[in-house]
Amino acid sequence: MAEPETLADRLKRGVGERIKKVRERDGLNQKEFAEKLGIRNATVSNWETGKVFPHYEQLIEISIKMGCAFYYLVSGQGSPARVKTPFEVASIEGVPLKVAPWQQRETQRGGRLEFPVVMPFPTDEHDYVCVAEDKAMEPYILQGDILVYRDIAHDSPTPGDFVWARVKSTGRHLLRRLREVSDRARPGVDWELLPLHSDFVVVEQSPDIELVGIVSVFGLRKLRPMT
Repeated sequence: MAEPETLADRLKRGVGERIKKVRERDGLNQKEFAEKLGIRNATVSNWETGKVFPHYEQLIEISIKMGCAFYYLVSGQGSPARVKTPFEVASIEGVPLKVAPWQQRETQRGGRLEFPVVMPFPTDEHDYVCVAEDKAMEPYILQGDILVYRDIAHDSPTPGDFVWARVKSTGRHLLRRLREVSDRARPGVDWELLPLHSDFVVVEQSPDIELVGIVSVFGLRKLRPMT
């Protein structure tokens, strides 16, 4: 049985499909497209098949060199048609995002953000912005990376999703990957929180662990504070 598609998988697949449409718009094969961007053929293939999500700096580069709307690449709104000003539509820059409640007092010093901020793609009132606080999810998510997550009350996590969880007894928040558990030796345990870095331990489902959000966007390293 195929693994269920996660939110991150859907995002990667959507962006990859739109990159392919932009490439095919100009009649380029993957090799020619890669040469135009100064990257490897395999990178283009990984984007288009949804294996890898390009960083936003790379999407900006595609927008500029291919003359397509940045807003189209990240949101799917609009078309792959050539435009004179790739960032004209994106200048709306989404809506102000609320800050993760446990990070509201942080500032831009030390790699933190000055809030509130706006995102260059669609968001809504259920989305929050936050910063990865440790190295548990490296190399996918680096310490200090900017993330967007959706309140758990308004979406359902799927095994494989990156999630935020709160340890009730300490108030600490953990960024981990959700993994399904099918182990008769552990009754009442349906999931666990998996780190990617070997210095961190797996956290098992318990009454002390509360899932609070599903990460929808990661890999951001630069956001503009609202003025």
